[in-house]
Amino acid sequence: MDAASIAHNRRSALVLIASIIALLFGVALQSQSLPTLAQDDTDYTGVIEDVIAAILDGDMEALEAIYAEDYIGHLAQSSDRGSLNRVDLIESALFLASSLSDMELELVHVFGEGDMVASHVIVRGVFSQEFYDYPPTDEPIEIVVTTLHRFNDDGLIVEEWLSYDNHWVMQELGVLHDQ
Repeated sequence: MDAASIAHNRRSALVLIASIIALLFGVALQSQSLPTLAQDDTDYTGVIEDVIAAILDGDMEALEAIYAEDYIGHLAQSSDRGSLNRVDLIESALFLASSLSDMELELVHVFGEGDMVASHVIVRGVFSQEFYDYPPTDEPIEIVVTTLHRFNDDGLIVEEWLSYDNHWVMQELGVLHDQ
């Protein structure tokens, strides 16, 4: 495989990883305008636990019921793709879950106000199945993700901003090595 193909595959994998993480936890850093808080007493924090359960169960239908059809995920600045839609998000999250054996999603913090919820999640598992062109390492990985989720009037997640350390993710997957 030539250098251009390898670089393209790595960029594609980074986009996929960002997409997967976006599904798991939302998205931060890219929005051109900040969302405003709705002034109601609705508590959407429990929905984040539903997202985690659906991912761990591999339940695509449950995820489709949680995310709005017009969903947009704003990816971290380190991504070469600015955003993703609901279909890409769900497929990517389920693909990542299938690549990690013994996957855990630890919800460390979750809080919200109005239509906005923030979550801090740690993804853990053993990288045991091929992830696109990256061979499994059979090593444990841990990825920390902080997300801001925005809900629409129907109580569905319609927009997310994701923050995570992409360099760390690539090291955890065995793609990058410290020198």
